[in-house]
Amino acid sequence: MKRLDDLDLKILDELSENAGISIPKLAKKLGVKQSKVYSRVKRLFRRGVIKRMTIEANEEALGLNVHAFIGINVESLEREKVVEEIAKVPEVISVAEVTGRFDLIVEVHVKGLEDLYSVVSKKVAILPGVSHTETFIQLKKKESLRKYSLIK
Repeated sequence: MKRLDDLDLKILDELSENAGISIPKLAKKLGVKQSKVYSRVKRLFRRGVIKRMTIEANEEALGLNVHAFIGINVESLEREKVVEEIAKVPEVISVAEVTGRFDLIVEVHVKGLEDLYSVVSKKVAILPGVSHTETFIQLKKKESLRKYSLIK
């Protein structure tokens, strides 16, 4: 893949901060012609650097006030099946296979602690192959936007 230049990286920075920004506004912000920005964005999509444009919903406004992480130990022969089943749980945001004391880290977003209890005890811990779970409730989160322009 051809190396990304400074303009490509600046475009990525801006789009990761606001994927809905218009090409004219983005071009003005970057001090570049609209046609150049448009062709660069199109090329970044074509090359697979940008996979999709999306929104970030305000989960508190939707009532999803509790975010938690579940560390899970799984019997090795059951890992693939457990991952598939956990991914089907509507409250699950992501499932990551990791190294360390857990085999999986699962992120969940729920309305309250009762819902969290239900997800952990009635949807995750009971799955065949799950041997242990430990839940970590997120108290606070500091957002940090990745700055692609630092990549060189």
